Formats: sequence, structure tokens, C-alpha cells
Amino acid sequence: MDAQEVRALLAADEISISRSARRRKTISLTRRGERWHLAVPQSYDPRRHSAQIAQLITRMERRAARGPAPDAALAERAALLNARVFDDGLAPASVVWSQQQLERFGSTTTATGAIRISAQLREAPQWVIDAVLVHELAHLREPNHSPAFKALVARYKRTAEADIYLAGFSHGRAVERARR
Repeated sequence: MDAQEVRALLAADEISISRSARRRKTISLTRRGERWHLAVPQSYDPRRHSAQIAQLITRMERRAARGPAPDAALAERAALLNARVFDDGLAPASVVWSQQQLERFGSTTTATGAIRISAQLREAPQWVIDAVLVHELAHLREPNHSPAFKALVARYKRTAEADIYLAGFSHGRAVERARR
């Protein structure tokens, strides 16, 4: 997409524009069916900034071509496991990959239902990620590591195997950090 194509879309009314007096600097672009919708400040001239709009459209088209966001796929997997392992109507509010989690494989905020999984596990086998998800989903039911919690986690058949994998993974990370 280039500036000339954007000007053609504007002329053909393929891009709708919403102007706002409250909006000062930022613009936003969304897709609504076959049309683009551009939200802009009151004084914004789309023809003058057509190259900027072209960059936004190009970025959004690339993102759409990549498929669903990795967090969405992780959340879908968690929902599937939650239904399969627990099936009690209790579900997380969100499940996301976290770049900040370097010491833990996962964490759950029981008050909000938010689950974060360390992005370091992205390349781990799916059954290991599943074990971590089940562990965090169990925290929605039992906030500590009590015997009741351990019984919930044990519902996932490969928990012990995943624990061994994760222990080796942790050891490998520690050795790698020590070499630096």
C-alpha cells in the first residue's frame, strides 16, 4: 500500500473518517467489514498524511495475515484444558504470554483471574505448556499449593513428566546464565 492508493481509497469513500475535537495527536485505524475506519483529530488532513495512513494499513494487513495473536491461541488452549480437566464453570479472565516472567513459568492473580505464562516456554512441547496452564488454572480454585491444589493439578496425566522437563529447563537456563 502506498500514498497514491490511499488517496484513491479516500476518493472512492473506502475509508470512513471520524473527526474528534478531543483527539489531539493520535490517529487510529480499524477494519469494519470491507471498509477502513480512520479516527483522527479535528484538523487532520488525510490526503496530506496519506503515506502515514498507507503505513498503518500495510502494518494491519500484515498482522491480519499472520493469523490470530499468540495470546489468543494460548487463551483458546487454556479454555480447552479448563473444560477438559476441571469443567466447573470457573474460567480465567485472561491468559497471556509474558515477557517479564523470567523466574517463574506461570503466575495467576486469583483476584482478577489473570494468568500469565512465561514467553520462554513458547518453544516447549505442547504437553509441557499444557501442564503449566493446568497448574495455573488450578490456582483459580486453590490459591496455594495445598494438598487440595496438588490433587487438582494431578488431574493432568503428564504433570510429573512436565515437572521433570521444567526442572531440566530451569537447570539449563541457570547454566547458561552462569556462563555469561
